[in-house]
Order: sequence, then C-alpha cells, then structure tokens
Amino acid sequence: MGELESKSSRLQLRIETQGPAPSAVRDGAAPRTILLCLVSAVVASLVTIGFCFNRIDWDLIQQVHGTFWAALIVAPITLTGVFLTNNSHDRRATAQLAAEADKSDKQLLHDADRLAMQLDHAANEAQIARQLNMRREVYLEAAEEMVRANTFLGSMFNLDYEDPKALEGLAGYVSANAKVLMVSEPDVAYEALRLQTMVGKLALLATPAGVSASRIHAEAKLAEVRAARLGQKVQALEEEQQGVDADNASSRWMQLGQEIGRCRAAHIEALNVSADRFGSSAEARRNFVAFLRPHINEIGDQQVRVLARLRVELGFDADEEQMLAEAREVRCAIFAQVDSVLEGLGARTKVGAPDT
Repeated sequence: MGELESKSSRLQLRIETQGPAPSAVRDGAAPRTILLCLVSAVVASLVTIGFCFNRIDWDLIQQVHGTFWAALIVAPITLTGVFLTNNSHDRRATAQLAAEADKSDKQLLHDADRLAMQLDHAANEAQIARQLNMRREVYLEAAEEMVRANTFLGSMFNLDYEDPKALEGLAGYVSANAKVLMVSEPDVAYEALRLQTMVGKLALLATPAGVSASRIHAEAKLAEVRAARLGQKVQALEEEQQGVDADNASSRWMQLGQEIGRCRAAHIEALNVSADRFGSSAEARRNFVAFLRPHINEIGDQQVRVLARLRVELGFDADEEQMLAEAREVRCAIFAQVDSVLEGLGARTKVGAPDT
C-alpha cells in the first residue's frame, strides 16, 4: 500500500509539473521555417530576375504558353495552402493527443487513489476485527475472574492466614484486569482500575479482621475436639466398668467410677467451653460479614459498571441502571439468606453440672 501511495504521489507530481505537451505547430517553429523558405525563394527569384533583366530574351518569353505561367504562379500558392492545412491538422492532432494523455494520467491517478482507499478500508476493517476478537477473549476472562474474586472475598473468613499464599486467590483477577487495562478504551480502563483498587483495599482491610475471626474459630474447633475426646474416654471407662464384677473387685470398680466422674466433669466443662468459643466465633463471623457488606455493595456496583462498559465495547446492549438495580436486588436476597444462616451458625447448647 505504501508503494501504491508513492506511485500515486509521483503521478500527481508529474501531472502538476509537466504542463501541456510541447507543440511545434503551436510554438510556430514550422510555419516560420516554411515562410522563411518561401520568402527566401521569392527574394532569390526577384534578385535573379533583376540581375538578368537586361539579358532576358523577351521574345522567347512571350513564346512560352500561358499555362506555364499560370502553373508557375499557382504552384507556390497551392503549396502554401497545403502547408497551412497540414499545419492546422498537426495542431489539432497534437492538442487532442495532449488532452488524451492528460486524461489518461488523471484517470490513472484517480484509480490509484481509489485502490489505495479500498486497501486502507480493508486494512482498517481487518484491524478492527482483530481488536474485537482480542478484546472478547480478554473481557470474557476478566468477567470470569470477577466472579472468582467475589467468591474469594466472601470466603476470607475461612482462609488460613498462616499461609503466605493466603491472598493468592486474587492473583488471577489482578492478571485479567491488567489485560483489560491494556486493550480497553480509556473510560473502561478507568472504571476497571477503580474496581481493582476497591478489591485490593478490601483485601488489605479485611485481613486483620479475618485473622482475628479465624483464630477464634480455630480455638472453638480445638475445644470441640477436646470435648469429643473426653466424651470418648468417658464412654470407654463406662464400658470397662460394666465388665468389672462389683462384688469381687470393688476397689477397681470404685476407681473406675471416680475416674468416670472426673472425666465426665471435664467433658461437660469442655462442652461448655466449646459452646462459648463457638458463640464467640459466630459473633466474630457476623461482625466480619457486617464489615464486608458495605464494601461488597460498593464493589458489586463497580463490577456492574465495568461489565456494562465491556458489553458496549463488544457490541452488545447494556442498560447500566437496570443492571445496577437487578444486581442490588440479588445482593439483598443473598444477604437475607446469609443473615438467616448466621443466626444459627455456631450455636452450641451448654450442658449443666453432672449429678453427684
């Protein structure tokens, strides 16, 4: 295409600089030459006649037939007319050839420009198609990673914060969002960057609260495990006591009874501690969810804005206000369900003191 444009520019330059085609007839070189020859011949004839005037045999001249003199006079006139006619024909032919050459050059320039425009249009269409395909892949990946990021943020309470890779669940989203920033329009890139900032800020703010809540939940699970082990021990001691003859081995039976009493008291205490810890864990989870909720609402609205703009860039319809309203309605329903689950989460019934 560059070669074609260069050729077009060369044609344009040649057409502008060459001017009209040179014409020997239009310049007057041929007529002047012919006229000069005729004048020279006439002058030479007159000079010759002048010099020979006294030596001319007029009687002999009078004997020459009149037709000869007529031919002698008419021939130069006829020759002059022929020269003038040919000159006119040459001038018209030269003008016609120049006009046709100019028309041909202009037509060639027009065709070259038109072909260059067609090639440019085809190249632009191909480039737009490539960009659209690339954006489609990037945007679909980004939408998928947004869903994973939401799942990760909602499950931060259960993360193992002792693991250095605990927050790597957001790595895929950050990578996909970086691709969006590279290929999207400036307004979409701005909204995507805002969303990434919100997600990163929430991850940083939620980590301390998540660590505290996770620790309380781990302690509750340990207390529950301890209570379960004590319950198993009590059950084993009771089974052993049932196998001992109370009449023949009263001391062993009494020892087992005392051990069962101590283990049962420890078991009840462990159950109560576990219930308290799970209550604290449930409260910590509720507080953590309450902390996350406004940030989740903000991030959810921003995600809808980004997704709406991505749909527009891909050529789909997107009513941002309607999408926001529907997303908020869905979140409200999810939050209500979560609240109902949290009401019974971590509930453990305390056990009273054993009978003595």
